[in-house]
Amino acid sequence: MAFTRKWLEALGVDAGKIDTIIEEHTAVTSRLQSELETAKGSAATLASVQKELDDLKKEDYKTKYESEKSELDQLKASIASEKSKSAKEAALKAYFEGKNIKDGNLKIAMRGVSLDNIELDGENIKDTTALDELVAGDFKSLVTTKDTSKGTGRGRVVDSGAKSGQNDAGGDKPNYSLRSALKEQYTE
Repeated sequence: MAFTRKWLEALGVDAGKIDTIIEEHTAVTSRLQSELETAKGSAATLASVQKELDDLKKEDYKTKYESEKSELDQLKASIASEKSKSAKEAALKAYFEGKNIKDGNLKIAMRGVSLDNIELDGENIKDTTALDELVAGDFKSLVTTKDTSKGTGRGRVVDSGAKSGQNDAGGDKPNYSLRSALKEQYTE
């Protein structure tokens, strides 16, 4: 049954009220028609959104997340390892400098020690006994001392290790290292 003026007159509604009722009915109908068109448009986009969602579900985001997380963890471990290595190198350098191993000898000594065996206590090396033995033994020739008792009173570097004219094995073959050549030149 249609909502018409004729039908409202048959119900006994006044003519002035019929116009008001028809106007309101038209406004409501127009609004509902507009909402229906919007809903139809939304339904069309819903299908494409649902398809996109299904495609995303097919891609395994959990696997991607775990992969990215493991790469991040590896990067963090690498950075921590580099920081630890740098801190150990700084502590080892300070230790050797404290034992009068300087300049080129310091570089040699640094290469001669594995950083894996060093444990730090803050910024210092935790246990230096093995390093003390190394400095007293194999690295003894790398330790330099100042000798001011001879000459002009200026400090001169004297190698406390191998003597000029002897090789490392203690033989009579001359040691042709740069240090011994300089030592011979300046002690004459």
